[in-house]
Amino acid sequence: MLAERACGRLLADPVVHTPETASVTSCLATFRVDGHRGEPLPAGPPVRVGHHEDRFQRRDGRWPLAHRTPHLAFGVATPRA
Repeated sequence: MLAERACGRLLADPVVHTPETASVTSCLATFRVDGHRGEPLPAGPPVRVGHHEDRFQRRDGRWPLAHRTPHLAFGVATPRA
C-alpha cells in the first residue's frame, strides 16, 4: 500500500467551549494505491475527501484528543498498481 494523507485546518483557531474543552475542524484528502512496491507514483485523484470534528479536553496542562468524528464527503475504491 502506498498512501499519503493531506490535512489542513478549516478553522484558524480552535473553538474554546470551556476552560477545559475545545474543538477544531480539519479537512482531509487521502491519496492511495494498493499493491505498489516500486518507485514513487505521480499523484492521482484522492480516494477520500472530508473532514474530522475533533474535541480536546485539557489534562495536566495539555490538550490531548478526546474524541474524533470523521465525515466523508466522498470515498471511492482504492486503485491497485
